[in-house]
Amino acid sequence: MHGMDYLRSRLSVIDQYIKPGSRILYIDYPLHFNVGDLLILKGTEAFFADRRYDVTRRYSYFGFPWHERNFPEVPKDVTIVLHGGGNFGDIYYPHQLLREKIINHYRDHRIVIFPQTMHFSEPARMRQAAEVMSRHKDLHFLARDQRTYDIFRREFSNNVELCPDMAHFLWGKLPRKAPGATGGGTLWMMRRDEETVALPEMFRGQVDQPLDWPDFCSRRDRVVNLLTRRTDQVNGVTGRKLLPIDRFWYGYTDRMVANTIDRILTYDRIVTSRMHGHILACLLGMKTVLLDNSYGKNSTYFEAWTSRVDDCELFAA
Repeated sequence: MHGMDYLRSRLSVIDQYIKPGSRILYIDYPLHFNVGDLLILKGTEAFFADRRYDVTRRYSYFGFPWHERNFPEVPKDVTIVLHGGGNFGDIYYPHQLLREKIINHYRDHRIVIFPQTMHFSEPARMRQAAEVMSRHKDLHFLARDQRTYDIFRREFSNNVELCPDMAHFLWGKLPRKAPGATGGGTLWMMRRDEETVALPEMFRGQVDQPLDWPDFCSRRDRVVNLLTRRTDQVNGVTGRKLLPIDRFWYGYTDRMVANTIDRILTYDRIVTSRMHGHILACLLGMKTVLLDNSYGKNSTYFEAWTSRVDDCELFAA
């Protein structure tokens, strides 16, 4: 079995928590122009469609009601799905606080946190999260790596399962690099955010101008994103879904992702410290070298999953 076929098939572990045809509420979809997070979104929605979920509502962080008194009424048969990714912890703390509020508020509902990597730099914040989540008896967490799995099981609860990133459900749905096609050189994609690490010495001098996800977005993309966020904040402040932001944003980001893929396919391989730069290379059938991020997220993911995929390499410092 192809390594990517295996990773896509492993997402079926979700079926034990949410049966095909179920009604769900989807919260915290990414409303920003990080294409890596958009790949998670597209894979998640492809999974929803494949499993014939009835998605009753979709909320971004900005559009979910800001005041608890306005939180939506959710029927008991609806499962709450919290978006996956790498924001479980205190680096992107506003998303963590929203997650904890939802878990505390909807104590009688099944809640499934889609595949996440955990990182807390402050032990007190992890204890706070564990206290909230351990009280919920029908909360289920999908861990993207063994370290996250072990911490959640030890500090939070036993309701945890290993599961690869949702972007893997896009396998077979995207264009592929033509076999034997060469001439585009190496795409160097390096983080320029909170998870940045220094470029390994052996690569210095090889990199002319490394790119990051924002470099794949146009000025128009940035303006549209800003206006869309501000518009969705109207939904958040009022506590009502007055404006159909998700439908507009989903359509717009389809084009953003397609344009990014077209550009990346002009290269021969990707050397990257972006996990989803690496995963996208796997999805496109391209060679990739993965460098770690600031707290080991990339290496633990590679060890758990993409080490099975041909033409994938983890740079060991």
